[in-house]
Amino acid sequence: MRFLIGNILIALWISPIEAQLHHDESLRDLCKHHNGKLTPQTDKTGDVCEVEFEVTTDSSSEARDFCQLYAPWRQISWKHGKKTTCTVEATQTCKAGWVQMFGHCYLLPSKNLLMSQEEAVKECARSGAVIASLRHIYHVGVWKRVFPKISQVWIQVASNWEPYVFKETFGNALALAFSGKHFEFTVPSNSLVKVNKDWKLMALCEYKPPSTVAEVQYLGKKYSEIYWQGVNVPSGTAVRTSSHYTSSADLIKTCKNALKPFKVDNILPFNPNGEGLGAFNSELKTKLITFTRSGAQAEASRDLSKKPDCVELPTRFYTVKFNDPTQADYNLEFVDDKYKEQQCDNMRSAAIVHQPNDHFVRVMADSASAPFWCQLKVVKKIEWDVPAGYSIFIRDNGEAWGYKFHHQETSHQSAQSICRNQGDKLSGFNSRKEIAFLKEIMKKNDALRIHIGATRSNVCNWYQKLYKDECWADSHWEYNVAQKRIEEEMWYSYKSGREDEHKYECLYLYKDGHLPDYAEKNSVGTIDSHMCKNVHTPFICGRELNPKL
Repeated sequence: MRFLIGNILIALWISPIEAQLHHDESLRDLCKHHNGKLTPQTDKTGDVCEVEFEVTTDSSSEARDFCQLYAPWRQISWKHGKKTTCTVEATQTCKAGWVQMFGHCYLLPSKNLLMSQEEAVKECARSGAVIASLRHIYHVGVWKRVFPKISQVWIQVASNWEPYVFKETFGNALALAFSGKHFEFTVPSNSLVKVNKDWKLMALCEYKPPSTVAEVQYLGKKYSEIYWQGVNVPSGTAVRTSSHYTSSADLIKTCKNALKPFKVDNILPFNPNGEGLGAFNSELKTKLITFTRSGAQAEASRDLSKKPDCVELPTRFYTVKFNDPTQADYNLEFVDDKYKEQQCDNMRSAAIVHQPNDHFVRVMADSASAPFWCQLKVVKKIEWDVPAGYSIFIRDNGEAWGYKFHHQETSHQSAQSICRNQGDKLSGFNSRKEIAFLKEIMKKNDALRIHIGATRSNVCNWYQKLYKDECWADSHWEYNVAQKRIEEEMWYSYKSGREDEHKYECLYLYKDGHLPDYAEKNSVGTIDSHMCKNVHTPFICGRELNPKL
């Protein structure tokens, strides 16, 4: 390889401003400096620059190595010859003044500022960053070209780099000596060396920028090249595991382990909704699979499966369990009703059936072993205006709700009135995850039960009906605080009817582990009704939150 290029003018990249940008200015500056062809970012891609260097390379591998050194963004393509052409994409955006390389953002705080290791850690932390990590040998050359004045810096490495540390040691703190010359020590250039942690060196800081659609799609393409084809879906990229799993596997943990090499935090089970399956129909080309396991499971208690006889599940809803505080669980709607009939309590799983241009969801046995779909997810980060004393919950439709506990024990109508006077509503829920969220608030406040903003359906002309009566679980939410129907299995099941002269029309929610005397021994419910005026209990008010402007 014959490098004919002079030093790239990287000084233009460095700026003290700390604002997060909508584009990566370091790539745009480089592209402009070398008269490259810039394709501006779109909703699904970052800025792409095709730049030609006055450098001769003799092979594709030499061109690739050169591009990694001189254009250290995500590599799209490279072309060798008398001139070397690099096409790179800035799939993420860094704060102004930071330089994007290898999927991270880097900054040398000051070429004249020397500090101890502890001081360097604190200096980087001020910007939400850490001391830079050396992950590949060619990073040294890139850092030297990007930061021409760099000399000796504090560094982090994985344990497998230990053999490359200079044999002569001067302490226990690790440094990267670019020039090799320091008034406390002298080593060969570009050496890893252990030094005294109190000596004064430079700080090179790094942080991982937030995930973007472009970054997730890039990682999905890389996964497809190594393992199986990925599919771009509206909320990220779906990828499948190479191994087969039954329902007993911890699916979220499985996904995180399978995609661990990509160092992405937003990893979840795939949500096989209509949009996701539509993307499968248009993009999935493989013909080597007939069905796979999805992230959806029946919304029913595992206690049912402990019974010796086959028990028909009391629900027809399958739910994608995200296990993520920013993601509410998602109730799955089946594409074709004929595939959703459960036959027994061991049919809690949902499979994705793969046919040419037709992918649909149907139930499957828990013991069936199949590959599993995971999702590299892009989470849109929205800052919500949360009043003091309120706890935030994000519903599956994207709504943000704030909840506040009230210790005052009062009737249902009085609680609703107090909430309404504050611009709130008596709390409700659209998912079991939201129920768990409310129960956590109850637990923190030592509450046995709370009023919720729901009443029995008026059409039943209520006396307390026998369990499984057609009116048993009919109820409606007050003031549209929630929309999902309260399912039968959420109610306490009675040993017998509690029919008497009282009207039990208002609903409340019990804490976990409480079983009323009148309930069946094996009841898995958590909701019951009571007399609206006579029963006094604490309550939680809720309100829909607005994004910060």
